[in-house]
Amino acid sequence: MNSRETTQAEIDVVVLWSDERLMPLSLGKCGVMHCGKNQPCYLYSIRGNPLPSMESFKDLGVQRSCDDSYAARRCHQAPVSS
Repeated sequence: MNSRETTQAEIDVVVLWSDERLMPLSLGKCGVMHCGKNQPCYLYSIRGNPLPSMESFKDLGVQRSCDDSYAARRCHQAPVSS
């Protein structure tokens, strides 16, 4: 298990990488999900801004949460043009 300091340092590396490439991270789309019974709920940040803790998130139509595995859920699909 990584320590809080190690994980924050890894976040900082990603932030630096994205900033150097002029692709800054969108803070509104970032968060932390603490999974596992013994997982400490540390506070992490990007550029001094705390990241919110999340219960779940959806990415590409797949809902992910700490209390279950990936569950395929349909998103709105755009009509296919012919």
